[in-house]
Amino acid sequence: MRPRGEERGQAVQIGAVLLFGFLVLALSGYQAVTVPQQNERVELNHLDRVEGDVVELRNDLLEAASTGRSRTVAVELGTTYPARVFGVNPPPPSGSLRSRTLGGGEYVLDATGVNLEDVCGTERDGDSTYNVSSSALVYAPAYSEVQSPPEVVYENSVVYRAFPSANRLDTGQTLIDGKTISLAPLSTGYSETGSDTVSLEFVTAETGVGTTDATSVTLTVPTALTASEWETLLAEERQTEGGQVTGVRDVPGGVEIDLATAEYVVTCAVTGVGGAPKANPSEVLGEGGGGDINPADGGAVKLVDTARDPANADRLVLTFENAGETVNLSEGRFSFYFEDNGDGPSTVDVANNSTATTLLNDLAVGGASKEPATRQSFSGGGNETAIRLAFDDAAFKPKDGDFVVFRLAFEDGDRSNYFVDVPAQAGGGGGGGGGGGAPTPTPGPTPTPTPGGGTNAAPSVAIDGITPNEAGRSGNVRTVDVSFTPDDTDGNLDNATVVVRIDGVEQGRKEGVDLAGREGQSVGVNVDNTDAKGTVEVTVEVFDIGGKSASDTKNENQA
Repeated sequence: MRPRGEERGQAVQIGAVLLFGFLVLALSGYQAVTVPQQNERVELNHLDRVEGDVVELRNDLLEAASTGRSRTVAVELGTTYPARVFGVNPPPPSGSLRSRTLGGGEYVLDATGVNLEDVCGTERDGDSTYNVSSSALVYAPAYSEVQSPPEVVYENSVVYRAFPSANRLDTGQTLIDGKTISLAPLSTGYSETGSDTVSLEFVTAETGVGTTDATSVTLTVPTALTASEWETLLAEERQTEGGQVTGVRDVPGGVEIDLATAEYVVTCAVTGVGGAPKANPSEVLGEGGGGDINPADGGAVKLVDTARDPANADRLVLTFENAGETVNLSEGRFSFYFEDNGDGPSTVDVANNSTATTLLNDLAVGGASKEPATRQSFSGGGNETAIRLAFDDAAFKPKDGDFVVFRLAFEDGDRSNYFVDVPAQAGGGGGGGGGGGAPTPTPGPTPTPTPGGGTNAAPSVAIDGITPNEAGRSGNVRTVDVSFTPDDTDGNLDNATVVVRIDGVEQGRKEGVDLAGREGQSVGVNVDNTDAKGTVEVTVEVFDIGGKSASDTKNENQA
């Protein structure tokens, strides 16, 4: 018989071996199942953030094209997996952002009265087709766990996710709006790959403008989307919905969009990354002249002359000619005023120039439309009607070089945007106070109003939620998800800045969060590069297009 002590020793050894085996099995299962699942969630969260980055990229590019001011946006190419005490991570996720030629790579405009190459200011290639090159920007992720992730694509004012078997549209389009065609061709050979965050600065050439004859128009768009997908994007522009689009079809090189017979204003701002592209439009938006291209919507009521009021040079007199039937004014809107190195006026009063009867009183810049206080007819058959504009109760003095955008609607359903250069005062060179010497007004799509241009109610904002995301089990906050609800009674929200502080020290921020049309809606953003330990505090400041702002500050225990 063996001693009992030896039996007890063997039992301990066997137990240790079994415990070690269970530990190995647990670690193997953790490495094989848990680590990939957690890393897959990191990759999916990153893909969502990149989509948001590309949407901001799209908004900044279009804003640069519409305002002529450069804009900078950041795109997070890659991310990091959480640090692990047990288990091994694969290499950090990375990605690439590159320009890519889609379809035929060129816009082609088939319309009489306008040459797209002249409008955009690109070099003419000598053939009979007026075409302008444009690229897309494509983000392609390189992940370890997510299989066949979609590319995130910006092209032709649209952002979408390109899955292997289908596309998911993430934004709408801005190419066609009624009788205005707005192009922002992207001219770049951009390419970046890695895991870092990269910054892109969009710089535009001068915005060209032209007008078509009253004829049918076909625009060929270089795109990887199908005609069916463009029909979805253009649903509100279909002729059956009151728009101008009569057909969309697939063609080699992209899709063709047919527009009903009308006069169309075409604007084009060629956009580059990191520097202005080479483009010299034959007609520059906002510079004197402009010929017969008012109004932008091509309606029957044309703006034919702009002059200063002889009785008060600080008032403008606008003369319209109506070649159609007599129509009555139904509403007006003061869309935009640009003053170089200034804030511009806050309001405008509109009156009949002959009778001095007030039609529209205290129209706020960028504010809501108003109905006229007194009936105002625009007589047809080629007759002229003159109205008078006085800014800030005639206290504001418009200068040569300023420009105004306003919108008139008529009872027959026609709506027209009018783009007006302010003429010089008599004796000041060019223009003068009479009708014949003033520059002919030039139309264009309503630019995005800049902050500081009007009196309006201040916006408001409330932080709804703050969710810190830790880096593994380190306790360090890697990113912070913030949700907030902005509002503005005037409907003039512009953008927001979100600042994250940890124990009172700023650790991250996100600027230029687009809030257009988001009044009363919950907005979510993710702020990264925090990477610190402590109590998270967030400040959200929102701005409207009139320069007013509001802010809210909360910590993670209050939200």
